[in-house]
Amino acid sequence: TIQKTESGIYYCAYKYSSYLIFGNGSTLIVGDSYTKSSWVMLLVPFPRDSQVTGTANLACVIHGVSSSVHVSWSVSGELQEQGLTRSLKAKDGSLTLINHISVPMDTWTSGKNFTCEVKFNSSGSSVKKSTRYSAAPASECSHYIVPLAAGAGLLVVVVSLSLVWTLCPSTL
Repeated sequence: TIQKTESGIYYCAYKYSSYLIFGNGSTLIVGDSYTKSSWVMLLVPFPRDSQVTGTANLACVIHGVSSSVHVSWSVSGELQEQGLTRSLKAKDGSLTLINHISVPMDTWTSGKNFTCEVKFNSSGSSVKKSTRYSAAPASECSHYIVPLAAGAGLLVVVVSLSLVWTLCPSTL
């Protein structure tokens, strides 16, 4: 019989010449990995970081599960390749899984919906989190920069004139 601890991603490999070739893996989920402390969060790239590297990195964080889950990504409804999953085990035995994908910057900024779907068991029920690119919001202070710069410039002129007037009144 299959045990709950045998949940995971199983890979098939075959030998080609002197190399091993691996498939994409098949996810086996035994039982239900959802717990009362489970939650899913989608992390998106900071706009400026993505522009520097040319790629956008997205992550689906699945916290507080008891065993493996199945994670899939889609872009505007089109299924993508599976992301890379890393797992962290807490002292209480629960897992936090981080599934990560990288997409070209032009795909990220295209305005398409990016969806992470997490299946906690084999019943088909899932949690979906979606996002899309949005330009970096203007800083809270950015609309004050011009008036502050103008005010600072005016203050420098007034202080300079008053110093000249105070130090050299006879020449004026």
